[in-house]
Amino acid sequence: MAELAGNTRSRSMPAPSGVERGNLLFFLSAFMFRVGLALVTFEQDRPFGIMLSDYCFFLSLLLLAPSLKSRLLKAKGSGILLAGALVLSGALLPILSGSGLSDAIDPLTKLFILYGLFAPLALIHSKNIRKNMLFLIVGIFVNCAITIVQAWALPGIVDALSINPQTLDQSEFLRFQGLTEFPVTLGLSAALAVLIGAVLLFSERRRSMRWVLALLVLICTAAALLSG
Repeated sequence: MAELAGNTRSRSMPAPSGVERGNLLFFLSAFMFRVGLALVTFEQDRPFGIMLSDYCFFLSLLLLAPSLKSRLLKAKGSGILLAGALVLSGALLPILSGSGLSDAIDPLTKLFILYGLFAPLALIHSKNIRKNMLFLIVGIFVNCAITIVQAWALPGIVDALSINPQTLDQSEFLRFQGLTEFPVTLGLSAALAVLIGAVLLFSERRRSMRWVLALLVLICTAAALLSG
């Protein structure tokens, strides 16, 4: 009787199809991509020398790997693949100019990661651009909030939250950088968050969300001033 019930249960719960698995992987890939966007300004957090955001982008790419080719073919009309190929071709010029492969390998690797991997990944996950922007500005907001806390309450918070930082903290020169690598990076990131936040603020209909966006703009503006 128990065996019969087990067989009946197994028949009533079919295994997920390939389409369902593909949709789940795409959802997880999109989520990791957006987490990577949120962490993109956390340049001082580098486990094993690699930024946290790069781990998220790489995991997003791995989750998308089974359907990467088909999704790129659907997005090929954008021209980004051709543009990426042209930029990568331009990166080969240092080799032809006589500077040698050793001098060109580092910029070539960075360009390959940026245009050969990240750009197509960004294109595939660009459908919900509003959610992508929200993740990006929330990450910048957190970094700006850390900067304000460092300036006014806990000077050692940045050192406590950093993992293998690449540059020294410049707060003693009254130029605060939060968890970015340089104060100018924080200033530019905060300005971008203010711009995106203001656009979303004027287009948002919900009153509670407008208050949240207004707070975000205020905090990012203060952090931009603290960056010097």
